[in-house]
This record gives sequence, C-alpha cells and structure tokens, in this order.
Amino acid sequence: RYDITQIPDVYDSCKYDLLHNAHLNIESLDELFKVAQLLADGVIPNEYGINPKQKLKIGSKIARRLLGKILIDLRNTREEAINVAGLKNNYEHYTRSSKKEDANAPSIAHMKNEGVKESSLTADLAIDQDDDDEKETEYRLDPKYANVKTPERHVKTR
Repeated sequence: RYDITQIPDVYDSCKYDLLHNAHLNIESLDELFKVAQLLADGVIPNEYGINPKQKLKIGSKIARRLLGKILIDLRNTREEAINVAGLKNNYEHYTRSSKKEDANAPSIAHMKNEGVKESSLTADLAIDQDDDDEKETEYRLDPKYANVKTPERHVKTR
C-alpha cells in the first residue's frame, strides 16, 4: 500500500535534483522523475480538494493563516524601523546639542556615561522587542533554527 500524499514531494525533489544537482549523475533519477511526473499529474490537481467547494474551503484556511503571518511581520518590521529611527534621532539630537555647548563642553567621563546610557537604551528596546516577538511565536520563524545571529536581520520565509 502506498501513501499518495508523498507523490508531490517526490516529484518536487526529483525535479529540483535534476535542475540543480545534475552534476552528481544520480543513477535512475530520470526514470524516477518520469514516473513521479505521471503520478503527480493525477494527484496534484486534487491536492487541495476534489470539488470547488472543498478547494475554496482549504484555500481560505491557508490564505487566512498566510495573511495573518504577513500582517504580523509587517507590524513587527514597522515597529523595528520606528525603534531604529528613534535611536538615530536621539543620537543626532545628542550630537547637535553637544556642538552648541562648546563653552560648557562635557568631560570625556561624562560622554562615556552618555554612551553607556545610550547602549542600555538600545538593550532595553531590544528586550522589549523580544517580549513582543515571544507573544507571536505561532507565526514567527525561530532565529535559533534559522541560524540568525543578528536581532535586526529580517528573514524571508516561503
């Protein structure tokens, strides 16, 4: 007995290997692809329902989940951009105000303390953002599995 739900995966894998790994000269891959293609021609059109009502129901569920993920990603990207822009504006304001105060120029120790405050502000914003990300783990890609080491990096998923 065979599991026909695996036919599209076998077909996709064979096609990928034929296109991108032809240099490996995998034995009998052409023959396997031809058989998988014949089977896929019958299975894939019915993969998301047999009649129009089933296809609409299944497609609606998939689209709703995808739209939810897209909306959450857009909101998170917007919040990250606002946070980064806010940090940049605070830094520019600090540099402008210190140029105006030439007569009362802050000491080097004072500037170092300001740098510490600024970096702690950055860390606080990152922690707040991490808290937001934890609330939406249902739709977010876990950076540990994606090997993402920088928190500001955006990862596109299919």
